[in-house]
Parts: sequence; C-alpha cells; structure tokens
Amino acid sequence: SYTVTFSENVSGVDISDFTITSTNSATANVASISGSGNVYTIVVDNIDGDGTLRLDLKSSGTGIIDTFGNPISAGFTSGSVITVDRIAPTLALPIAISDNALIIDETSTITFTFSEPITGLTTDDINVENGIIDGLTSSNGGLTWTGTLTPSSNITDVNNTITLTLSGVTDLAGNSGSGTATSPNYQIDTTRPILA
Repeated sequence: SYTVTFSENVSGVDISDFTITSTNSATANVASISGSGNVYTIVVDNIDGDGTLRLDLKSSGTGIIDTFGNPISAGFTSGSVITVDRIAPTLALPIAISDNALIIDETSTITFTFSEPITGLTTDDINVENGIIDGLTSSNGGLTWTGTLTPSSNITDVNNTITLTLSGVTDLAGNSGSGTATSPNYQIDTTRPILA
C-alpha cells in the first residue's frame, strides 16, 4: 500500500486517478483507495514479475479538487518505490575447485559464485565426500563465497564431489534457493605408501 498525502483537504480522489510506473517485468494494478481529507491509502495488488513499482498521479483529468474547487497541480509523482524480486538465487557458475587432486597436507580453495548476493550459506548446506570445508567467507557482499577443502586422512578415492543444497541460502529480498548443485570430480590420495 501507498500513503498519499495532499497539502490540504481534497475530494474527488479515485483509483482511476493513479497509474503504476514499473521497470523490468514488474506489473501491478491499482486495486482500492480509502481515506479522506488530505490523507489517502492506495492499495496495489496482483504484483508480479521483477523490478520496481512506483505510484503516479495522472498528469491531467483527475477531478481532484480542494474545498474551494481548485484542481490539483499536474505532474505529481510518489516518492516511494517498491522493489519486486521474485527470482530465487542460483549458482551462476559451476562450483570451482582450485586443486582437484589432493594428497597429504594439501588443501583446495572452493568457490561458489551465485547469481546474486546471498546470505545464510553455512557448512551445513555443503556435503563433502571424504573431506570437510571450513572458513566460508565472501569479500564482495555475498555474491562469491570461498572456503577451504581439507581431505580426510588415509583415503584413496578418485571419485569425489561437493554438493550444495540451495534451500539453505536466501537472496537479499528473502527468496530462498532450491535444488542442489554438484561440483566437478576431485581425487584424494592421503594414504602413505608402505612396503608391500
């Protein structure tokens, strides 16, 4: 809803006096109006798409007048903009592994690049085969995250992957991700050789 405040008491205010200006694919309808005097509430519904919505007063022909019959000045624009974001965050790039063949005492930097800044990413969202990831950080506001993969000890396995569960993360608008993403394969050999 928008609150529209006039400089003095007016009459003749109707939903047909207002229009929605939008960006990108955002759409909406002016649904209802309530109020009296100089303060009115305009309700906007059927909001869809993504972008921004702004409530505008039509530049002419509104029929809005003050108590003396003076028509409102043309060209009024609301200062409030509603941001509409209905796009869930996803991975923009495959999970990156800096070193895909790990031996004893080696670690690898894992990079997650999202389609937009996200919050809520923790190690609980990441399943690591034969290892752990720690030190998750982002240096660009949540768009790209890195962590350190440490392989398990005494493991020899050429088929390992990292799986990210996206439902644990949200974008800045509060949309949750969905589904999973799996990394390319990496190899581990942390078994020391012995005399056979």
